[in-house]
Parts: sequence; structure tokens; C-alpha cells
Amino acid sequence: TEGLNLASDLKAGVAELYAQTGSFDDIDLNALGVSASTDKSGRYVQSVDVTGGVITILYGRDANANLADQTLALTPGVNQNFDVVWQCGNAAAPSAAASMASAGTTSVLDKYLPASCRTGFGGA
Repeated sequence: TEGLNLASDLKAGVAELYAQTGSFDDIDLNALGVSASTDKSGRYVQSVDVTGGVITILYGRDANANLADQTLALTPGVNQNFDVVWQCGNAAAPSAAASMASAGTTSVLDKYLPASCRTGFGGA
């Protein structure tokens, strides 16, 4: 959960920049005003990065050995009303999504992810 907490303000920033530009393409840490991926780290999170609007959490530091060097991606999309919606990890894209950014890569096994980020969650 630490990674998701560290990403929460970045999600808001991605949504705000999308509302201003209409594109996820140029949304990265720099555009969000964060100087380095390690600026968003914690006890179990090595870094949090943003590329093309996709937020990628890299676990490490004091994380369980099963999570060390594994990633969790939060992929943005938009619904019919142009509101930003999110796909977490291996979950299906939100059924309300009219379009999604290019999906990020999640290497954390489902059994270590929150239910809302696991394979088979959400979608149509």
C-alpha cells in the first residue's frame, strides 16, 4: 500500500495535466514538478516514475524479497466525459474507459497486489 499512497498525488497531477493538454504523452515527473523518481520513495518503495502519464512504482529497500525489484503500474485512461480513470496493475481496463494510455508493466505477482489490482478485477 505504501506505493499506492506515494502515487496518489501523482495521479491527481496526471489528471490535472491531462485536463489542460488533452494528452498523456508528455506527462512525466518533470511536468509534474518532481525532480527525480527517488524523490518519491519510502521504506518499501525504491522509486516512483511517470512516463506518458503511466505511474510505475518500483519496490525495494526493506520490501519483502518477493517484492524487491518488482513493479506496479497505474495506467491512465479517459471515459466518455473525459474524466481520467485508472487501471491498476493486472486488473482489466475500466469498463467506462473510452481510451487508455499505453499500458505500463506490472511484475508484482497477483497474490501480493490489492484485490483491485489483480488479474480479473474490473473491466466489462
